[in-house]
Amino acid sequence: MNRTVPYILVLLMVSSGCREQLGPDQALPTPAHTPLSGHISGTLKFANSPFYLSGTIVIDSSQSVTIEPGVQVFCDDSTVIIVRGALLAQGTADKTILFTALHTQWDGIKILNSTGISAFQFAVFEKINAVNDRTRNGSIDVVNSSITVHNCLLAQNNAPSGGGISLSASKGTITNSVFSVNKASVYGGAVVADSSTATIVNNTFFGNTSWNAGGGLAVSSAQDDTIENNIFYENASRTLDPNLQILASDSSRYLVKYNFFGSDTNDPLFASTSDFHLLSSSPCRRAGNPSPAFNNLDGSRNDQGAYGGPMGNW
Repeated sequence: MNRTVPYILVLLMVSSGCREQLGPDQALPTPAHTPLSGHISGTLKFANSPFYLSGTIVIDSSQSVTIEPGVQVFCDDSTVIIVRGALLAQGTADKTILFTALHTQWDGIKILNSTGISAFQFAVFEKINAVNDRTRNGSIDVVNSSITVHNCLLAQNNAPSGGGISLSASKGTITNSVFSVNKASVYGGAVVADSSTATIVNNTFFGNTSWNAGGGLAVSSAQDDTIENNIFYENASRTLDPNLQILASDSSRYLVKYNFFGSDTNDPLFASTSDFHLLSSSPCRRAGNPSPAFNNLDGSRNDQGAYGGPMGNW
């Protein structure tokens, strides 16, 4: 199957006051950005967007950065965002926040022993390549910290473990998000949770790969993890389970239910390979947890995947 990733058209304001469309391989026009590097705090305002990360930025302990809806952040090669305080990037359905490479790749986000809870909603993270960094695991690397991720797209990212997100001794809530065509050289093509408390509900894992187990999701040393109402389809790994691999001996420390595991004969029936909304005939419709707490916005039983449940109307 030809795998394509949803591409969001990026419109940039140029100095003349008109708007110029930026293609996927074009460089950011020099007059059209706000440069950013070093230690920062405060708010990245939509009025100053797009931002250009020319060097690593650091959010210090007890500091926070809020990114307004619609902001676009273009990152130069080898740049990384280090968070020791809190990063709040919460867009809206019509004003998505974009994190992407200025050229072909960047080094992603490290959330390390943070003092606050970082929150991402209606945000896109793409073209991160952290696979050569021996100091980290995931493209969004969360160590001894807490994060929430809702209504996000993580696509075309590459890391040692956790091609999209790695949780290590951390707490993470990941809901109603799409993980598409991410890669890991060890475990967890899209997500890995190690010695962490992870709530992973109503997500879509499509076309992710890992060298070892868990092409979609890998969990080790589970700490009361919850994995339900997700769709796993067309993920791959060289060993063990290509979709979801639990590497834990105590089954009382994790809950796995109401997930869809696709195969050649079990198709979730997406609208297309770049649009993961469900067709009306999809077997994933009304197939999630029947508890009213998981109901779709219209009150019907939960639809599995990123567009089901109370936060699935996006």
